[in-house]
Amino acid sequence: MRRPAGRPGSRRAQRPTPGSRWGGGRLALQLENRLGELRLPTLIAWGREDAWLPVDHAERLKACIPHARMHVLEGAGHLVQEDAPSRLCGLLEDFLHPA
Repeated sequence: MRRPAGRPGSRRAQRPTPGSRWGGGRLALQLENRLGELRLPTLIAWGREDAWLPVDHAERLKACIPHARMHVLEGAGHLVQEDAPSRLCGLLEDFLHPA
């Protein structure tokens, strides 16, 4: 699992800020309020070991987009594409080309 950059102050910069469940301030709140408007197929693929955005963020995202499909990849962190590339590709293939 990859960890956030170790530069001085990087941990503080990565902490959520007030104003949104996602920690991104005003813009994130504006986007969050519109997630329910999505009408296209949505896949949420999240790493169980994500240290930046824990899996409860994926659950909140799923609650905002009721028709979304959500998959939590065990053993993967924030960079799912690097931690579990084969599993992610399998999810994407199944999502984009359903049987």
